[in-house]
Amino acid sequence: MYAFNQSPYRGAYMTDLIKAYVEPNSARLRQQLLRGHVDLPAHVATFREEMKDLGANIHTLFILFGREVIARFNRYLAETYPNRISCPHYSMYGRGYTDVQWIEKIWSLLESNSRAMATGCDAPKFLVGDEMTASLARLPNRGPQSRSR
Repeated sequence: MYAFNQSPYRGAYMTDLIKAYVEPNSARLRQQLLRGHVDLPAHVATFREEMKDLGANIHTLFILFGREVIARFNRYLAETYPNRISCPHYSMYGRGYTDVQWIEKIWSLLESNSRAMATGCDAPKFLVGDEMTASLARLPNRGPQSRSR
C-alpha cells in the first residue's frame, strides 16, 4: 500500500480475517455472513491461531480497513487485541477520496494513534517525515474519473 512506502510500517504483516473465501463486495459478504453461508467463528478461530503463531499480544497494533472488518474485529477480537486503528477502506478511493486524500487521512489517523498509544503499544512511532511528504507530492492527485485509465 502506497500509504506505507516510506513509513515505519512498511513491510508490516497484512492479512484477512476471513480466509480462503473470495468475495470482494463487502455488502454481499455481509449478506452471506448473515445467512450463515460463512462460518465466521471458524474464521475467527483461524485468525486467533495465526496471531498466536506470529506472537501477537495485547500490545500489537492492528490497522483495520473498512466498516465490515472494524465491526467484526470489535465484536470478536477487541478484548484480546485492544490496540487498533479504524481506517477507511482503500476502496473509498473514488467515493469521496482521491489517492492523496485517502493517504493523508490514513497518515493522520496513524499519527494520532501513535501519540495516544505512545506507551501501550509495541508498534513503531508513526510520524510523517519529509521523505513521505515528498513521495506523496509526486503522486498524481487522481480522483474517481481516472480510475478507468
